[in-house]
Amino acid sequence: MLAKRTTIYLDEKDRRGIKFMQERYGLATLSDVIRFAIRVLSTLPAEREQVLVRPGSWTQQRLEAMRDREAFTAKAKRISVEAEYVITQAERYLREKRIKSTTAPINMTDGTTPRDL
Repeated sequence: MLAKRTTIYLDEKDRRGIKFMQERYGLATLSDVIRFAIRVLSTLPAEREQVLVRPGSWTQQRLEAMRDREAFTAKAKRISVEAEYVITQAERYLREKRIKSTTAPINMTDGTTPRDL
């Protein structure tokens, strides 16, 4: 079958999508990406096609929920790392205080130190 040249107009979002597909699927040219997308979408059942394309669809809601979970998980990990740092600093501080209190003599009112007791 003879290929026929067609002109299409793409905005920046379309070009980013094409670049993404080229990198992800190893497609060399814009034409390869368009042919690939057409052939993949044409094999989908009509119901699935509508779900994938329609804004506010179940798939889109799932993707948004996944992004929310990923953001929540990332935030929890960050907080965990920060908490570990604070705990480590507190343990170090307490160790230093403990060492200083056991090595430095404390003068009691009667002139004795804790070691004398």
